[in-house]
Amino acid sequence: MDLDDPNSDNNENMEIDSDTCNTCKQQFFPIYNSWMCLESSCKSFWKIWNTVKMSWENAPQDLSFNPIFLVPGFISGEILSRPLPFSIIPSPPIGHNNIGAYSLMHWKGYHCLRCGRVSCRVKWSCWECMNCHKTLSALKTILDKSMLADPHRLVFTGPATDCEGSILNGSNITRDRTILSNGVILMKYNFPNDNRIFHFVSNEICNEMPDIFLKNFQEIDNEQLKRHPIKSKLETRLFARQFTLNVGEHYKFALELNTVPWKDAPKVCNDTLDYVKKIIENFVPEVSHDFNQMLVAIYMEGQRMSWHDDGEKGVGPIIVSLSLGSPAEMKVRRKLKKKVEASSSKSSKNDEKGDYTPTFPIMRRNGPELLLNLNHGDIVIMAGDTLQEHYDHMVAPKGFRVACTIRKIEK
Repeated sequence: MDLDDPNSDNNENMEIDSDTCNTCKQQFFPIYNSWMCLESSCKSFWKIWNTVKMSWENAPQDLSFNPIFLVPGFISGEILSRPLPFSIIPSPPIGHNNIGAYSLMHWKGYHCLRCGRVSCRVKWSCWECMNCHKTLSALKTILDKSMLADPHRLVFTGPATDCEGSILNGSNITRDRTILSNGVILMKYNFPNDNRIFHFVSNEICNEMPDIFLKNFQEIDNEQLKRHPIKSKLETRLFARQFTLNVGEHYKFALELNTVPWKDAPKVCNDTLDYVKKIIENFVPEVSHDFNQMLVAIYMEGQRMSWHDDGEKGVGPIIVSLSLGSPAEMKVRRKLKKKVEASSSKSSKNDEKGDYTPTFPIMRRNGPELLLNLNHGDIVIMAGDTLQEHYDHMVAPKGFRVACTIRKIEK
């Protein structure tokens, strides 16, 4: 579609007249060089008059705007002479050689200086105009874990003392605490119906590999690492907040994901898979670790994963997630539409009411069933045939964070 210059001298002080459709009797301005009816329910909609054939025919695909229509002639000169109180054009992303590269403004949209369109950021490597495809490279700032850590949390070189999550009183969840040979705390949360959640609370000594993973994930240069579209019935495309990369088997859930085979995936993905499998094999041998899929999710400031479950068809009962970067809060809640049988001898009435002993933060009187504080290098394992059926969870990062979630997808 061609766009003539609306500001040429020939177009100044010209008026535009409307015309009436003989079929629907509605008036329309000539937006294009050929007048047409713009009432979608009219039989003459999107048809132009052929002066040679003396008949109506469908409008061509290649249309030119009427330059007079584009002139702001309906706005008085007095109004046009007044300056706007502020610019409606978004400011370009500001360059920072620090954590600012992953701040809120660096995943919002940007204004294309070539064609004027405002486009949201979809790709991890750059902004790309959805109209003219002009690109603006994203900053290559590599954040160290020390820049992302909670400044008020102690640095543990041995077993962490803040390892225990907060359990809702009356939730029928119990906990076991084990100190592993490498100084990592293994918290095991026992849910009803033989479901379990394991939390590996890492420390400074054991984070040599997670430190490398954090750096390498930030250096990924893969076109498939992007914000993927959300499956929706709306005509407008909606994109997920976080940047994701799916590796291995195709994972069907709320996003329209593209999948990268393991052989074509960034090396850090394969290294992370081997690292997680080795930890499970050494410390939780009863948990299966024949994984074939990984979903990498990168969160910038203000991004998070809302309430959901991982119970999609074909997904195995063991789901593992490695947390890298900023701390995050993971919440697990019982689904209201499902009723979970109590694992204790209490009646269902007592289970719902609960024995409310105010011993916060170890036990709470309201909120989710389980609340975990995740730090750099921590691993969470969700295991159980009915855990995803009866519970859902969400994760709220407190800054830049990389999450690697690993599953077994039935082919």
